[in-house]
Parts: sequence; C-alpha cells; structure tokens
Amino acid sequence: MKQTCSVLCTVLLLGAMIPHVAYGQTCAATAGVARAPVATDDATQGYAVKDLWQACGHVWRAASVRPHAARWEPVFSSGLPADAFGQHTLFAGGTVRMVSGYTGHALGVTLMMQGQPQNITLDITADGRLDDAPLNQRDRGTYAVVTRVYDQSGQGHDLLAVPGKAVVHVGEAEVNGMPAFMGRAEWSRRIYAAA
Repeated sequence: MKQTCSVLCTVLLLGAMIPHVAYGQTCAATAGVARAPVATDDATQGYAVKDLWQACGHVWRAASVRPHAARWEPVFSSGLPADAFGQHTLFAGGTVRMVSGYTGHALGVTLMMQGQPQNITLDITADGRLDDAPLNQRDRGTYAVVTRVYDQSGQGHDLLAVPGKAVVHVGEAEVNGMPAFMGRAEWSRRIYAAA
C-alpha cells in the first residue's frame, strides 16, 4: 500500500490584527490564486484598508478598497516571509530563517543514536540554513522525529508535539537542497500545540 506524503518547509502564523491575507503558493497561474491584487479586490470582496496580500514572493497592502477601484501598494521587506508582516507575526518557524537576522534554535528532534533515543536541538546558522549535521549521526534507517518547532518571531510561541502524535519527521526529504518537514497525509490532524 502506497503512503501519501506531504512536505512542509516553513510555517508562518499571523495575528488577529491582520483580518484578511491572501496566500498564493506559486507564480504559475493556477485558477487565479497566485496573482497580484487588482482593482476588483475591493470592499465588496471583504477587503479592508491595511489588509495584506501575499503572492509570488511579494506582499501588498490595501491603500484603498473602493468598489472596483481598489489600490494595493507594495510592501518592501528583506524577502523573508515574516519580515513583511512585522509585529503581526505570532509565529514563524521552520527549517530555514524566517525573520531577518535570526540565528538560534529551529527544531527539537528525537534521534535514535546507537539504539538509544537522544533529544537534539537543531539551530539556524548565520547563513540562514538549518544545521542538519546532527541528522547524519542518527542510526541508519531511523527518522528524526520533530518534537518542537521554535518560534523565530520573538513572540515565544514555540509549537510542541502533542504526546503520542509526534509523527512529523525532518531530514528524509529536501526542498531546494534544504531539509524539509515530512509527514503522511493521515498525520495532518492536529499534532502540534502552542507552547
């Protein structure tokens, strides 16, 4: 029986201060989802002034939402996901740097080393990448089980695995040459809780 898997590189949660955010996943046109905002993305569609729109690696803020005459202005940032949202970011975490200048803890994982479970912390290095060297020390054929995803936003909202459901792995798959989170489709239920 083939197992369906999903891969996730980063996680970004925004606070209630941002009432509406549109997320485009790629720059390829997919039924109009991944696109820049247009004049008809207005109050009649539920948008309000200062709402944010994210697509194709860019962010826009609504300056006006008059019907059929909405105006969206670019928000300039470093290009890292959490930078554009600033203080409205409640949590930003993953296997790469999400906030400019962040270095520190990224993930807490449990590895099997010489037949014994070991709790290890993986960090984001000065170059913004995950220090995945400890993953190479695990026993052959075993997984690194993610037990904690550290918050890079400065808010302290780390995500902890719910006991008995720590089933997200890291280091088995890569996206753009970087370790990625991986889990089976049936694991997509709530497996993490705010710390």
